Amino acid sequence: MASVFNAVDSISAELATIIQLEAPDEISVTEKDAKIEELMEMNQGLLQCMGVSHASIETILRTTLKYKLASKLTGAGGGGCVLTLLPTLLSATVVDKVTAELESCGFHCLTAAIGGQGVQVCFGGSS
Repeated sequence: MASVFNAVDSISAELATIIQLEAPDEISVTEKDAKIEELMEMNQGLLQCMGVSHASIETILRTTLKYKLASKLTGAGGGGCVLTLLPTLLSATVVDKVTAELESCGFHCLTAAIGGQGVQVCFGGSS
């Protein structure tokens, strides 16, 4: 089991590096999204090997996979939360379709974005 945990750690480290990379054009954005998808799928496979998935999580994974979207469970357990990567260039129509399908199965969907400047501390009226 230690090798599985080591693999998860390696995936997490690689993902942290990739997320911080700038993507100056659409090709770079697409390549970055593809690499994040690959890492998410690898991580989810390892989580399944650990036996930490659940039937309802597997339903979400199958549903998002129909739309060629990468998903993985997240959290400390008990809550049944799944992250699905919505690639940068994904159409709103696809998002609406997958959301509607998941909600028709009784799941609650939230859309979030990453990025931004984060917390800033300003002194003396400067920003």
